[in-house]
Amino acid sequence: MKRMKITTLVLMLAAVGCSFKTASAQSDANKDEAKKGAKEITKFAANKILGDNDLSFIDMLSVKDATMSRGKGEAKKEVTLKGKTFTAGEKLSEEDAAIINKAIAEYNKTNKPTKAEGKSRGSADCYYYCYYDYYGNYVCYWYCD
Repeated sequence: MKRMKITTLVLMLAAVGCSFKTASAQSDANKDEAKKGAKEITKFAANKILGDNDLSFIDMLSVKDATMSRGKGEAKKEVTLKGKTFTAGEKLSEEDAAIINKAIAEYNKTNKPTKAEGKSRGSADCYYYCYYDYYGNYVCYWYCD
């Protein structure tokens, strides 16, 4: 009887270990797939017109901790960063671009984006900026400094 309990326990632990390894492998595959489909974000400079992807990227920057929720993924009509509200279709001023670029530098200090291999824009380094959305989807952008 004791041997049967031990055998059952070992089998259950093995099953749990295998399922964890499978879930982990699926998670890694989802991350790789998200990086392949990452949305490109162009440099923030004066006269740039903000699009929907830009707003989503700025929204990501507005959340200090990369593990925090970013809402249910609804399309953003406007995003507030450092007290400044940005909207889709807005043309950036020098001051607006400086606010966003400063937020990118601050985000990089705490969240360490992954270098985007195979993506480049001249001599600039490119990085993936990724997070999990409300539904557990891994969402990525790539941006070059």
